Amino acid sequence: MMRRFLLELRQSPWLTFVSIGMADGEYYAGSRPPRGEDRGLRMLHARQADGLAMHIYRVDDANRRGSLIWRGERPFDARTRPWFRSAVTAGSMGWYPVYRYAIDDDNGAYASLGIGMAAPLHDPQGRFIGVATADVALVQLAEFLRELLAGSEGVAFIAESSGELLATSLDVPIHRFDGPRIVRFRAEESAQPLIRAAGAALARTDTPEGRLSLQVDGRPHVLDWRSHALPLGPTLTLAVLLPESRFAAPVGDMLRDSVALLLTALLASLLVVLLATDWLARPLAALSRWAGRLAAGDWQATAPRRGPVREVAALIDALDDMAGHLKRQTVELEQRVAARTAELEEANRLLAALSLTDGLTGLGNRRRFDAALEIEWSRAARLHQPLAILMLDADLFKQYNDRYGHQAGDACLCAIARCLAVTARRASDLAVRYGGEEFAIIAPDTDPASARQLADSIRLAVAALDLPHPDSPHARVTVSIGVASLRPAPEHAPGDLLQQADAALYRAKQRGRNCVEA
Repeated sequence: MMRRFLLELRQSPWLTFVSIGMADGEYYAGSRPPRGEDRGLRMLHARQADGLAMHIYRVDDANRRGSLIWRGERPFDARTRPWFRSAVTAGSMGWYPVYRYAIDDDNGAYASLGIGMAAPLHDPQGRFIGVATADVALVQLAEFLRELLAGSEGVAFIAESSGELLATSLDVPIHRFDGPRIVRFRAEESAQPLIRAAGAALARTDTPEGRLSLQVDGRPHVLDWRSHALPLGPTLTLAVLLPESRFAAPVGDMLRDSVALLLTALLASLLVVLLATDWLARPLAALSRWAGRLAAGDWQATAPRRGPVREVAALIDALDDMAGHLKRQTVELEQRVAARTAELEEANRLLAALSLTDGLTGLGNRRRFDAALEIEWSRAARLHQPLAILMLDADLFKQYNDRYGHQAGDACLCAIARCLAVTARRASDLAVRYGGEEFAIIAPDTDPASARQLADSIRLAVAALDLPHPDSPHARVTVSIGVASLRPAPEHAPGDLLQQADAALYRAKQRGRNCVEA
């Protein structure tokens, strides 16, 4: 189980803990230390046999336990931890509030606050087993923000809807300890002027996203923010504050240069009118018009013909070179703005990727399935093992929804999901809600016969629920299952296996449903 935890950490570089607390207080975890020079993965446990003393071990590349790094002196009872209590109180999967890590190792590698999701676990008979959790250290979120804004002269922070800070790109405190109690700071209470000004501005608005200008210490800044509601959890706001000079300085320089050029051309025109004849005035007037178009930003304006006066010709050449320089400055400015916009979009994408769980059934979602299929396919090809996929579809589910309503339909899908979780209970098996009333299972190291046996077990388990379905020829809720299993070869791709399973599911429906096709 802990090797599986460590595999999840290798796939998710921002996770700090993937762990489980047992009903008797024991604790098992895979971890990536959030502080210190050595960020190698760790294996932790606190067992009853050891008096619940915390043990931290190194692990090798194969996720096997190595040497002991640290042994705690005080008991570590998982049942007393905030994430355990939160999951038991809620009775379902959900996010828990920010809390302080209780691992006080000698190197201070876990001196941080954390936040994450926890879910209570039960055996097939409904008995409580423990609580599983995935956790992110707030210092790791801060490291991500610092990398994002390196060299920008700006600041970024993540805050909850209450305004309390989770992380900032600057090394400023976001909390203090009042004895055992954690006192967290709101953005508008920060000791850093940029964060304080941005927090105060956000506190005055109720819009989930936007952009506005702020004056901080007499210097104009641009504030951009986006809010994202985490599934089964809080709403987080990502805010970025950058000096307006990062955008406005090149534009101001271009305007000043253009105005200077225009005044120079007008002055030259006036002197020539007073001192020269008509043949000298015409090229200067043309030059003045061209300079005016450049000042208005018309970089495509054609330079006037070179006149007989060498000084006028030289001025035209100089303006032509300067126009080219201004045009390049404009292009570079647009590229820098586009780069900053892309960085903000990437930050929003990473926040959106925090959840890979289907909100209704608690199973993995389609994104989790796609990522796991790529990983398991590569592993099966490397180990020369068979890989199986089961595609399941609730038979005549639309008619069930039409008769009983969507709430009953959701309850039916949840019941089917529980059957999948109970039947496909190997640690390596992954059950997901593929979409709508369709589910899927990835079963590594499973040959065709074993895959079909698993599918038959699932079909019988769903039928045993005995959920009435008068519109079905079987008079109860049933599933059709398509099964495919193969050993990956160079000429194969993951999509081939998925396509075979889907085709088998189609044949199962054609046969009359409530059956398995392999």
